Amino acid sequence: MNTFARSVSSVFLGILQFALSFAQSIIIVPIILSYWSTGKYGLWLSCFAFFNLMRTLDAGHQAWVSNEFMRLYHINFEEAKEVLGSSIRIGLMVGFIELLIYVVAIAIGFDSNLVGFNTDKNINIGIIAMLFMWFLVGSAGGIIVKVILPMGLYNRTMIWGIINRVIEIILLLCTVLFSWEISNSLIIFSISLTIYSFIMLTDIKNQNHQLFP
Repeated sequence: MNTFARSVSSVFLGILQFALSFAQSIIIVPIILSYWSTGKYGLWLSCFAFFNLMRTLDAGHQAWVSNEFMRLYHINFEEAKEVLGSSIRIGLMVGFIELLIYVVAIAIGFDSNLVGFNTDKNINIGIIAMLFMWFLVGSAGGIIVKVILPMGLYNRTMIWGIINRVIEIILLLCTVLFSWEISNSLIIFSISLTIYSFIMLTDIKNQNHQLFP
C-alpha cells in the first residue's frame, strides 16, 4: 500500500472511529435512559469511571515504554526487545497491584469509600472481574500494542480500536435491551474483552516473530 492509500485509509478509519465514539457517547444515551432509571445509568457510569481511574495507575509507565521502544526500535533492536520484555513484567505487576488494592478495600470494608458509591457483593464481583481482565491482558497488553507503531502499522492499531468500540457498543445495548444486571454485564464485558485482547495480541505477535519468538 503506497503512502497516499495509507493516508486515505487513516482518514477513513479516523472518521469511523469518531462516528462510533459519537454514537456511544451521544446517540445511545437516550436509548439507555428509555430503559433504565437515571440512578441505574449513574451506577453503570460510576463502575466504569472507577475502572478507568484504576487503569491510570500504569498510564505513565505505558507512555514511557511507548516512547522508549519507538526510539530504540530502528537503532538498537535488541535493546528495544529488552525494554519491551521488562515492561511487560512490570505491567503485569501493576495490574496485579490494581486488583489487590480493590480486594483489600473489600476485605476491610473500604470499597464503597474507594469507588465513591454504595457497593454490594454482586457489584464487587463485577468490578473484580474487570480488574482481573485488566491484570491478565490490559496493563501488559496496552504495552504490547505499542510495538505496532514503529512497524508502520498504525492503521492496524486503529482497526483493533474500532473493533473494541463495536464490542463495547454491542455489549452495552445487550445489557439494556435484555435487562442484564449490571454485575452480570461487567462479568460479560470482562470475558468478552479478554477474548478480544487475546486475539488482538496474537495478531500483533504474528506481525513480528523477532519480538515474540
